[in-house]
Amino acid sequence: MSIPEPILVVYDEPLKAIATTDIRQARVDEFLASRSLQPKSRKAYQADLRTLMDWCDLAWVDVSRHKVTQFKTFLLKERELALSSVNRVLRTLKSFYRWMLLSEYVVADPTIGIQ
Repeated sequence: MSIPEPILVVYDEPLKAIATTDIRQARVDEFLASRSLQPKSRKAYQADLRTLMDWCDLAWVDVSRHKVTQFKTFLLKERELALSSVNRVLRTLKSFYRWMLLSEYVVADPTIGIQ
């Protein structure tokens, strides 16, 4: 009796590399899902985080305090947002990075000391 040749069975397609933007958006989605937000607040948080993602293509873990300061300057000087609007965006970033730190996605919060 002969032993048959083995057959390779593929159950799934190979994993595709996930783009950095997909990972960044996935973290935002996870953050928003962890909050009990009203629809308007959810939309505002999403817009604030999207503004940073559009301005800077760094992974969340690579954003530095210096980069956050540059982002604040961008919002004030180039986007010409009111200080109250800039502060709202920064509060969103602070809340997001606090969650990222507690979730152990980052080891440092780049928003600490930014006012």
